[in-house]
Order: sequence, then structure tokens, then C-alpha cells
Amino acid sequence: MIRKILSFFRKLAVFAFTTPLLKKVRRKSPATYFLLAKRFNLRKFSGMPLTLLTLVLIGNLAMMLDTYEDILNTKEFIQTDNAVAEFLFGIRIDAVAKFFYIVTQLGNEFVILSGFIITTVYFIVRKKSHNIIGLLISVAGSALTVQIGKNIFKIKRPVMYSYYHMDSYSFPSGHSTVAVAFYGLIFYFLIRNAKKRNDKFALLISGLLLIVLIGFSRMYLCEHFLSDVLGGYLLGSLWLLLSISVLLWKEDKINSARR
Repeated sequence: MIRKILSFFRKLAVFAFTTPLLKKVRRKSPATYFLLAKRFNLRKFSGMPLTLLTLVLIGNLAMMLDTYEDILNTKEFIQTDNAVAEFLFGIRIDAVAKFFYIVTQLGNEFVILSGFIITTVYFIVRKKSHNIIGLLISVAGSALTVQIGKNIFKIKRPVMYSYYHMDSYSFPSGHSTVAVAFYGLIFYFLIRNAKKRNDKFALLISGLLLIVLIGFSRMYLCEHFLSDVLGGYLLGSLWLLLSISVLLWKEDKINSARR
């Protein structure tokens, strides 16, 4: 599924390179044209993996800029965040809150660390240790980004509505980030190994539902604002795409060596 998505972007890029503008670039500067074309090659690290790595770095750098902070502190963002938090607090039901408290623990750092260790051991036993690279990139990268973001922006949580107390800063949501980065990668592995199309589809829906539930649990319990969750989803997606791209490159390299 993800390979098809990446291939789609590659085909889209190939189509773009046939436009009159880029044809003109090819005539005047062939070196520049072919340098751009190589950015979408899935078989070389200098292609799609490096392109996505660059996007991840740019995305993380953008998060550290004052302009990004200015956007988060705009009147519209603050009003929307507060309105959503107040609304969810107003409709909170204790039994539902207890359910989402259980759901939100799936994004707990200890649960993620345990899942990371179990998955790593599984890959070692099954002699698929190259997959560990993707895990490291996705989990370690997203965790680092979250900590950097929290210490840069230092946005306070909606403590007046919180279901339970937490001392860390709010933006971005670590649970939402890791929901995409870690569970997204786990479901990617499961979908790839599934044989039937219906099973793949069911796994895809299950993965998306889990990610949405974890993110929503942070808002329902008022541990995070809407912008925190959306920011976490964005960061998690960047690391997920990067890790999958590196894995595909690694697999192509391994398969080429066996031929």
C-alpha cells in the first residue's frame, strides 16, 4: 500500500518532468534536470529516502522558527483550541472518559518502549533485522522531535479541563505523534504480510481507527488541544514516511545483492 503511494508520487513527478517548463530546464541545464529526477528514485538512498529525509528536516526546522510559533499564538488558533477543549469537557461522561483513559495509555512511553523491544526481538528471531532500522528512525526520530518542540514552544496544557494532571508542555502531542510513527509502521508491516485484499483493507481501517482514537483520547481527556494533536499527526507522518522509504530502499538493496 505505502509502496504504491510512494510509486504514485514518483509517477506524478515523472509526469511533472514532461511539462514544457521542465523540458525547457532540461534543454538549458541537463544537470539540474537529472538531479531533480533522481530525487524520486526508490532504489537509491540518494533518491526518495533522501528527499523525504530533507522534508523531515525542513518540517522539524519550520517547527523551531518564530513564524510557526506566531501561527500557534494567533487569536483564531487559540479560540479554536479553547472552544474544542471546553466543548469536550462539557460533554464528558465518566464511563466514556475511563474508556479513553485506557485507549490513551497505548501511547504511553512505557507501552511504546515495550512494543519497540518486542518487535525488535521478533525481527531478530525472524532474521529480518533490517526492519529495525525503520523502527529506530520512526520511534527515536519522533520522540526527539516531540521533546524539542515542547521545549521550544512551552505551551501549557488545558489544565482547567484535564482528566488527570501532567507536568510536561502541550505542543506537540507525543501520544499523537507516536500513534502515527510507531503504530503506523506496525500496521504497515502487518498489511504487507497479509495475503488477502480484505485482510489488508481491514488492517488499514484498524490502524487508522487506532491512530484517530489515541489522538481523540488526548482531546477528550483535555490533556491536549486540537492543534497539539494535529501537530503530532503531522510530525508522526513525516517520520513514518521516512522510515518506510528507507526500508524500501534497504529491501531493494538486499534483493539486488541476492540476484
